[in-house]
Amino acid sequence: MKHTPKIESNIPMPSRSTKYLFLDSMSVGDSFLLYGTREDNNNTVAGIYQRGYSRGYGFATRTVDNGVRVWRTK
Repeated sequence: MKHTPKIESNIPMPSRSTKYLFLDSMSVGDSFLLYGTREDNNNTVAGIYQRGYSRGYGFATRTVDNGVRVWRTK
């Protein structure tokens, strides 16, 4: 059965995600550890890079013994 969506007006749009707001408080050279493998953190790393790109920041990641470390580079 085909469903036609109901058009609605005056529905406020939620604000953007605040999930990565802590990145704004990082200085160049600061880092943090994401526990788990790179595959476990793939979506998180992608979100971090996207947030950084939209703000003009740079981030680098490296796999370390306990997980993936993220540095702010720009």
